[in-house]
Amino acid sequence: MDVENSRANSAVVLAHSNQEYPISIPAAAAVTAGQPPQPPPSPVCEKYIYPCFKFSIITVTVFVCTLFLVIPALVIPDFRVEPASSSGSFNVSTSAISVHCDIQIRVGNPSSYFRVNYTRVRATLKYGGKRLSGALLDPLVVGKKKQATVAAVFESKVSNCRNSWQAVTLNSSVSRGEVSVDVELEVGRRIGLGEWWISAFDVTISCRDMIFTSPSSEGQDWALITPSELCDIGFFGYI
Repeated sequence: MDVENSRANSAVVLAHSNQEYPISIPAAAAVTAGQPPQPPPSPVCEKYIYPCFKFSIITVTVFVCTLFLVIPALVIPDFRVEPASSSGSFNVSTSAISVHCDIQIRVGNPSSYFRVNYTRVRATLKYGGKRLSGALLDPLVVGKKKQATVAAVFESKVSNCRNSWQAVTLNSSVSRGEVSVDVELEVGRRIGLGEWWISAFDVTISCRDMIFTSPSSEGQDWALITPSELCDIGFFGYI
């Protein structure tokens, strides 16, 4: 009887020990006899093929970005002043000098592959290097190998004060019949590639040394004379 009880107790202890501490089977024993082990990666692939594959992907990505983003963004637009269509007037009174300038600027797209959307155009009229007036121009889209004309209209009144250097020199220029002004444009661009519009670098346009000459008779507008119709182009605010 004692022998049977001891055998039963031993069986219970063995069962509990198997539940608490399961026997682990080596991984090699789980592989069937007919399945060969997987070979390690080839050193040739790790050394040559994988790096070449990664390099090819990077090269193609850089090429696509350069072709569709960088090159179009760096294409230089064509901005020209149209003197024949521009006009101005400078009226001097005892209290102020009234300035009105209507300057026509022709914008050309030299590219045959994409359109250009000029989304933001800020114009500044300067006299003697200082701001005289400002204007916000309407956005415009220029097609492939196309041209468009935009009007920069400026209105300003300068106090006719003897203590103001700008007023004194402007009054002198008006009396002489020649007023030299500069126009600067800050232009935001988007490039049209198919149905997609991609932001491009902003450009700064500077049309310098434009001279308005007084009319030969009263009631006529001042005529515009420019040494060069072509304006200077700059990127990131530099010309």
